[in-house]
Amino acid sequence: MWPFRKTQHDPAPVVDRVEKDRGIPIGQLMDMLDNDDAVAAASSVLKPYEPPAGVVPEGKRDRAVAMAADALPMDARMLYTGVHAFRGYDWLGQKAQEPEYRYMAETNANDMTRKWIKVKAMEGGDYAEKIKAIEEELRRLDVRAMFRQALEHDDYFGRGTLYIEVKTPKGSNASRVDGECATELFLDPRKIPRDSIVSLRVIEPRWLFPGPYNTDSPLKGNFYQPQLWYCQGDEVHDSRLLTFISRPVPDILKPVYNFGGLSLTQLAHDYVTNWQRTRDYVAKMLRSYSCTVLKTEMGTGIQGLVNHKLIDRLRAFARLRDNNGVFALNKDSEELEQINTPLAGLKDLKEQALEELCVVARQPRVKLLRKGAAGLNASSEGEIRMYYDDVHATQEDVMRKPLKRLIEIIQLSLFGKIDDAIDFEFVPLYQLSEKERSDVRAQDAKTRQTDIQSGVVTAEEARQSLAADEGCPYPLDKDGNGEIDPIALEDMDDDETTQDPAQRDTERGR
Repeated sequence: MWPFRKTQHDPAPVVDRVEKDRGIPIGQLMDMLDNDDAVAAASSVLKPYEPPAGVVPEGKRDRAVAMAADALPMDARMLYTGVHAFRGYDWLGQKAQEPEYRYMAETNANDMTRKWIKVKAMEGGDYAEKIKAIEEELRRLDVRAMFRQALEHDDYFGRGTLYIEVKTPKGSNASRVDGECATELFLDPRKIPRDSIVSLRVIEPRWLFPGPYNTDSPLKGNFYQPQLWYCQGDEVHDSRLLTFISRPVPDILKPVYNFGGLSLTQLAHDYVTNWQRTRDYVAKMLRSYSCTVLKTEMGTGIQGLVNHKLIDRLRAFARLRDNNGVFALNKDSEELEQINTPLAGLKDLKEQALEELCVVARQPRVKLLRKGAAGLNASSEGEIRMYYDDVHATQEDVMRKPLKRLIEIIQLSLFGKIDDAIDFEFVPLYQLSEKERSDVRAQDAKTRQTDIQSGVVTAEEARQSLAADEGCPYPLDKDGNGEIDPIALEDMDDDETTQDPAQRDTERGR
């Protein structure tokens, strides 16, 4: 006999078949069929951002993540259920490969750095040599390209970051000296010696995670402002980083967004998704707008079975269908009919969905879509001027602070001190055409002539005013002295001689 006794299992519970067959309630089914992205986004807001492995040193990771969790109030976790939660850098990086997101970001970054800046002196004095040295250093560091890439990251990920690599007073790169990057980069010649700037480096935000920060007193300047960052196991002081955040989020959500801002990618996701769906639906409509109907006998020998002969016949017709094809019909029992779906309005729906991208990108149609204004005498100049005003406002808001600090560090590296008289301005994107500049100069010349004749100013004062004008076409110094170059006059005469007489008379108003 088998020495072990068979285990007695409890009988399986009897399930009411009626209850089992009830299925899923319609409300629960609709929730399951809801947008998966919205559900995932709503759940992700309940916890702060956690960095990838290796960003924070192992001995400090738990503390840093716990601090980020404590900085997110419990009521925000329980009450906030919006769909615009942080999607994560992996998701944002994948979206950066799609042309809609990429073109919007590249257009913004290119226009914000296209005309770049002009270094100038705020007061009188001889600053030409200093300004020239600063401009050469900006070109050596390739600051314009670095800023453009950081601005692209701001649109892709919600934050752009540049690391300033400088040499220590002993001549070693700060990133190669243990603990040096964790110290504050003071604006002092003892901290930033001569010729100490090595390079600028762009850092994607996924490699950064905030260190300790103040969450107690909003009255202090460092409230929700991390002074220390972890970068792949290294500690970097905030003063060594140039940060670009054009769409900041409230303090309550900063731990969720890794202390970055709202990216243009996430902001435009719904608009881009609507456009992509409309584009796909229109393409499917074009592929299936025409339907061929064959009216024939559908009966089979045994009810419920497929008529394979009919299926083979229709398959052969669909495969061989072209302008040279022939389809034979039974003239008494069969009839062929073509049903076409109207395509009117599809173009308008597609263009409307595409133009909605201009709204969220804050870019005019002619800029983003390369489509000019339609209609008689239509012009996009007003939209372009408004767009340029928005770009200038964003430059002042996002780029001025990091540029000002970088130029101050450059002055310490070049001259050993900071000259407060040296500043910069953003070159306007809107430029007058050659004809418009010529009209402005002609109007200014008439105004000066009237002022001289009426005795408001003397000829010498008018000459000095003309010399101070940056658009002055004559080789005059700032005091109004100097003579016109005879070679330039000869070139002007040659241009006038070789010009078509009819065109010359037209320009002179004859």
